[in-house]
Amino acid sequence: MLQLPLVGKGLNHDRDDEELAEWVVGVRWIKTFDREEAKTFSGVFAGRLVVCRLRDAKTLRYLRKKFNIADS
Repeated sequence: MLQLPLVGKGLNHDRDDEELAEWVVGVRWIKTFDREEAKTFSGVFAGRLVVCRLRDAKTLRYLRKKFNIADS
């Protein structure tokens, strides 16, 4: 990926250190909504990180309902 004409600067910093390097994460979108149909609610967890693990119970219940996903 570092061979591509990337816009971001410094994406290859610390590439020899697994703990500090930048990582690319693939996403398989199962269901999507148009921007006009964006889903949210007051108090929703919204992390500023690029990738995070959702643990907030209220947010998880809301997402399961909106995306029609059974509890695991």
